[in-house]
Amino acid sequence: MTLTKIRPISIIKGLGIKEFDAEGRVITVEFNDFYVVNAYFPRAGDDLSRLSFKMSFCTAIERFLVNLRSGKPVIVCGGDFNIARDRIDSSFWDEKHPGLTPEERAWLNQFLKEGFIDTFRELHPSAKVFTWRSYRERWRAMRIDYCIVSEELRNKVTKAEVLSDVEGSDHVPVMIEINNED
Repeated sequence: MTLTKIRPISIIKGLGIKEFDAEGRVITVEFNDFYVVNAYFPRAGDDLSRLSFKMSFCTAIERFLVNLRSGKPVIVCGGDFNIARDRIDSSFWDEKHPGLTPEERAWLNQFLKEGFIDTFRELHPSAKVFTWRSYRERWRAMRIDYCIVSEELRNKVTKAEVLSDVEGSDHVPVMIEINNED
């Protein structure tokens, strides 16, 4: 969901790919200076039965975001990406666990090399903070929710936080502040 006080130029629902759009995973709001994309990435499934579907989604959204970026900067808020980037982003390590597979982590890290910035990790390089925690096994936690910006916005990000005190879900909110003044 996107809440805004500024009237958007346009709203794009989905990626234009039926198999992903049927699940209502992406909404893009275009403003004068950038796009804001809210995305809910598929989960690979406990038995990894949807890993192939998820990786296809990752490839498709990457193409979509790179295409948007050719016009203006992009902000991607993924609550949730369902991927922990590295060991610092998980309280446990099992590469057969959804979100920790080598395929998922490789995709996210490669995507970031395409000129996108993990804003929280950029501003907090060694912080061990999680955005998701299992209700059943409270010790199981991962940082799988991100606010990512395209490189053009790197120096405009003034704050990136995980709002750990906000309760009500197994996920906590993530937020960024951007100074868009020149």
